[in-house]
Amino acid sequence: MNVNLNLYKYFYEVAKQKSYTRAAENLFVSQPSLSYSVKVLEEQLGYKLFYKEKNTLNLTKEGQEVFDKLVPLFKSFDEISTLSLAERKNVKIGVRSAYGSYVLPNYIYEFNKIFPEYLVEYQIGTSAELIGRLKKRELDFIIDEYKYNDMNSKLIKSFDVVFFSSSNNPIEEITKDNIKDYTVLIQETNNFSKKIKNQYNFNYKVVKKTPLMIVEVSKSNLIGISTEKLLKDPLESGKIKILKSKIDLPKSELYIISNKDFDIFNNEFSKFIIENSI
Repeated sequence: MNVNLNLYKYFYEVAKQKSYTRAAENLFVSQPSLSYSVKVLEEQLGYKLFYKEKNTLNLTKEGQEVFDKLVPLFKSFDEISTLSLAERKNVKIGVRSAYGSYVLPNYIYEFNKIFPEYLVEYQIGTSAELIGRLKKRELDFIIDEYKYNDMNSKLIKSFDVVFFSSSNNPIEEITKDNIKDYTVLIQETNNFSKKIKNQYNFNYKVVKKTPLMIVEVSKSNLIGISTEKLLKDPLESGKIKILKSKIDLPKSELYIISNKDFDIFNNEFSKFIIENSI
């Protein structure tokens, strides 16, 4: 799935203005186009972002969480918008959906505090889509879970993978015996998910994105598998809990991948990500 950053920009403006009309005026787009863009974003995320109450436009709980994530990202955009075009340096990267939604905005915000002259744009997509854009020179580099031998690949970090459940679920620990009593959600495109399917005989259900997995788990008796880094917000809000485990799970690895002629150590943003272990 490819998510256009403009969709988030449109949602962000509507949320700030609490009005499609005022947001459309500020963005210089038509109101029907703006409404459609928000609808597309809701379909991609898998949940509603707004609801109306007494003719007032309000954010849903999930919508508020998305908005809070976008505040530092678009604040950094506002800060660098005062720079002249000649002073700006563009960096275009590609990233998988979960890290693009939950992790990368904060890195961009912190990076722009140090390097305000950079405009960092990112696109979200599948591994195949991102590699295709990289080879077409539409992206400078991508962040993915796979190491590509025909590309420049630099391991950023390995993450522990954990089982998690709804906070209301009485289960506290996963064992080889009780795992048979549950349906485990795994992400269809994750490298560690493929390893899990090869190593273990779970009753599993495949979901497309980690945010959808979190929503399903928080409202059901299902068990999820993800890296703890992507669970920070729902853990803090009390929606979910991490389970103890007697099952060893493979780690999730993240790489920076670029074309052979792109020096990732000579780019300020890629160096920032490597040094700070995204």
